Amino acid sequence: MKLNRTAGGVRLFPEVRIRVFFENNSGSKLNKLRAAPGTGYTAAAIEKILEDAAGQVEKNFPSFEYELVEIGPADFNFVWRGYRTRVIA
Repeated sequence: MKLNRTAGGVRLFPEVRIRVFFENNSGSKLNKLRAAPGTGYTAAAIEKILEDAAGQVEKNFPSFEYELVEIGPADFNFVWRGYRTRVIA
């Protein structure tokens, strides 16, 4: 992935890759977010993207436990780790 920088030296990433694994890690779906030509994502923007992605994983798979694994500076996996235990109060 080509790295760009702002005039202030902040790193920009042209693409963010997020892979979400399914139950028992039997398969996965890769999501690529590409910045507009000549622009890029900052680390702060990537953090916000990950927060949004984590919310979507939580919403779509409420009974599963996931772990966020950083593969690279703009490449992440949500890895299935098991079933969430139910607490009966």
